[in-house]
Amino acid sequence: MLALLLIASIGYIVSLVTSSAPAPDPENPAPVSRYDHLRPWLLAGMVPLGTLAVMAYLFWISGFATTVQFNAGSSRRMSTWSLWVDLFPLLLILTAISAFANLIWLLRSAFTRGQRHRLPAIACSLGLSVLSFFTVAGNFPSA
Repeated sequence: MLALLLIASIGYIVSLVTSSAPAPDPENPAPVSRYDHLRPWLLAGMVPLGTLAVMAYLFWISGFATTVQFNAGSSRRMSTWSLWVDLFPLLLILTAISAFANLIWLLRSAFTRGQRHRLPAIACSLGLSVLSFFTVAGNFPSA
């Protein structure tokens, strides 16, 4: 599941980088930065991407298991398992809040006439948050 989250996150980042800026509004002559339209997407993807970074470090780089018995005999792996036990509830709550906030954003944009063009990107952000939640939940630390 972590590999799927990595692939989805790479797709999310690539879509952000390749997205074009919206056309300038003739009624609002205020200068708009080239990257101003990316700010909400970066905020929406911050929790899933941060979760991916933490889990990739813990599972792939440190190489520990979620079951404590598989880490016995190595003090580094035991301390990493203890760190995961401490981080698990925080990451689970943050990813749930992120998914809920993206759902609210999706519903709000669906019913706001000027925001409907954002629906595909918001749906991708919601999907990434939900996938992140289930990735964290699927790696429950057990003793």
